[in-house]
Amino acid sequence: MVSDVPVSLALELRQASHRMQRLLDRFSQYAPPLAQHLSVISFEQISTLISELQQSERVLRLRLGCSDTVLDQEIAEYRNQVERLRDLLPVLSEMLRGEQVRLKQQSERMRAASDWIRSSNQTVQTQFHE
Repeated sequence: MVSDVPVSLALELRQASHRMQRLLDRFSQYAPPLAQHLSVISFEQISTLISELQQSERVLRLRLGCSDTVLDQEIAEYRNQVERLRDLLPVLSEMLRGEQVRLKQQSERMRAASDWIRSSNQTVQTQFHE
């Protein structure tokens, strides 16, 4: 009797690989420079990618003891997607560091503008009371 376990694991892994491939394709189309396109890569997409990795880990753990050609092919495809992710992670990391610098600069500009407004208000109030 042939078990349905390898078939269902292969299907789960195929679906996970496909979803990961779509996300990685989307990330890759903006590299480099990713920093200019940060708004198209959302926290939710990165979170989804991490969830896919966690789900696939479960599938791979269940695979222990199962031997099936289709499942082996899906594992190979999944491995390709994980390797793409490995290659893309340094770019994503650089992008996030750039975004961190940009946000810090923007925060400093906002603080300077706030200080200027506060100073201007004090000047106006001083002149008004004279």
